Amino acid sequence: MSQSGPFHKGELEVQTKLGVSDIARSNGTVISNRIPGAALNFISQQSMVILGTTDINSRIWSSVIFGHTGFIEALDPSTVKIDFSNTSISITDPFWSNIQSNKQVGMIVIELGSRRRLRINGTVEKISEYIYHIIIDQAYPNCPQYIQRRHILRAKKGQTQNKSSDICGCNLNKNQHNIISEADTFFVSSAHPEQGNDVSHRGGKPGFVQIINKNQLRIPDYPGNNMFNTLGNFELNPAAGIVFIDFINKKVLQLTGTAKVLWYIENTDMETAGTLRFWQFDIESWRESNISFDIEWEYLDASPHNPEVNKSDAANKALDLRVDQIIQQSNKVKSFILKSDETLPEFEAGSHLEVTLSDDNALIKHYSILSNPDILTHYEIAVLEQPDSNGGSYAMHHDIKQGDILNCSMPRNEFTLYKKAEHSILIAGGIGLTPILSMVENLESRQQSYELHYSARTVSELIYKDRIKGIAGDKCTFYTSADRDSRLNLDTLLSKPKTATHVYVCGPIRLINAVREISEINKWSDTNIHFESFGINTINDNTPIELTLKRSDIKLAVPTDKSILDHLLDNGINIAHQCKRGECGLCVTTVLEGAPDHKDVFLNSEQRRNSMCICVSRAKQGNLTLDL
Repeated sequence: MSQSGPFHKGELEVQTKLGVSDIARSNGTVISNRIPGAALNFISQQSMVILGTTDINSRIWSSVIFGHTGFIEALDPSTVKIDFSNTSISITDPFWSNIQSNKQVGMIVIELGSRRRLRINGTVEKISEYIYHIIIDQAYPNCPQYIQRRHILRAKKGQTQNKSSDICGCNLNKNQHNIISEADTFFVSSAHPEQGNDVSHRGGKPGFVQIINKNQLRIPDYPGNNMFNTLGNFELNPAAGIVFIDFINKKVLQLTGTAKVLWYIENTDMETAGTLRFWQFDIESWRESNISFDIEWEYLDASPHNPEVNKSDAANKALDLRVDQIIQQSNKVKSFILKSDETLPEFEAGSHLEVTLSDDNALIKHYSILSNPDILTHYEIAVLEQPDSNGGSYAMHHDIKQGDILNCSMPRNEFTLYKKAEHSILIAGGIGLTPILSMVENLESRQQSYELHYSARTVSELIYKDRIKGIAGDKCTFYTSADRDSRLNLDTLLSKPKTATHVYVCGPIRLINAVREISEINKWSDTNIHFESFGINTINDNTPIELTLKRSDIKLAVPTDKSILDHLLDNGINIAHQCKRGECGLCVTTVLEGAPDHKDVFLNSEQRRNSMCICVSRAKQGNLTLDL
């Protein structure tokens, strides 16, 4: 890492061009020449790694390697060991010849099932015939955006791959067109002339990679961490290497060529999620090979952050929905029956609508569709009135009247039912029932096995109770937290993990974290636990925090209406961050003293022993000392 900081000239130029230098400088604090402590065990648990190297002709290649858990491990915070002896890599992969002439290597260790990833850049050293060490120059975690969840069901060494199974060429053929057009995931390697190679992940809905012709691709550049490591490399060195994984047919397609950033393409807001940026990739040559490893993936769900791809009006149009009825379901919850003069689009259980509640588009709220996906005469949503609402709750309860027209998005699903589950456990807390109710309707109509556990503070707050009984019968159980004898016992409910059982939970953050912690203790697979949060606790629950920054020797008082992160930023202390929802993990900070009140959905129980997400979490006793 250079003395001037983690960014080189190309990265700084892109950050300046796009006006994000301050954000990048803040996020850049996450970059270190040591692997974060929480990631040391993570590395040894993985079965997949992607490596980026440069050949003797300065062309860049991306290589994906599969192996048994433990084939890659961190020997210490500065060294990663890779044992290639029982992995998928072919003897003809460009990696082997590349590292003979150029020791620089980029690497990304990724767990698709949990959407966790770690980028590592450094140099490679040969220790023995199959053992290599990566000496760390830069290491840093990335956020989980745009990663489609896949769980590795099986990974073991298969038949030795023959050289004849690899094919190479310059022009894409029909089969490769299919691999690219159906891809929702790829990895791109780039390099800086002095600071070395880098690998990053790209993901989106199938079709997000556009095939311009047999030698050219166009890729949208979605919003990210604003550090622009890849685009910064492109500014100084256009060489790049892309690798696609055909998860179904178990093939790998490697492309090498050059990249050019297209900074502004009009009328592409939807495709680029507002950046209007693409990068063009000109293919010089390709290599296609079978994966010589007995590996099987289970697709779980798409990233909730994926922008739309289909540019047709049917896919992206807004819906003007009429409020046909407003029903008071409880003292604090109103439901809204929404209709249209046109046939309503189909939706999946767990879907939501984005409802625009202001003329300037500044107030957009997400409301789950709780009605039956098989009935398209109307959509039904329900809204909880919140005393500290920032506009959405208040507007829906006090401004919206019967007959009003609501501007809504097409239904979007970020909380998908896994269709192959042998049994589903549905857990709802309070207003978190809304996406769960559509799941009940769907599972019942498909005659699939499930059970529903629904908890609210009091009996009067158990909305839709009679409706649920009518649908689910004895498959549903109701609980009230105000009554000690009628509380939901998650320890009992989740005591026996089953491979083919999936758990879905929606509600307050404390309920979600309880499910995550108990399922982790009882050895449930992370990929079988699905959750959707309705936000962290309100500021009414907050207390002031006396905050000590140990390394900076600074003391601060964090007020109730500010997060720790925001208060640090307000005081000129740069902290890496992105989501501010406790989801991405960029703001994870080591806690030296004090007991954090965890409100994130990123850290697991082991990581929470000495770390916290300072964008949402607070202090239990009002005092914290952080390693900052």
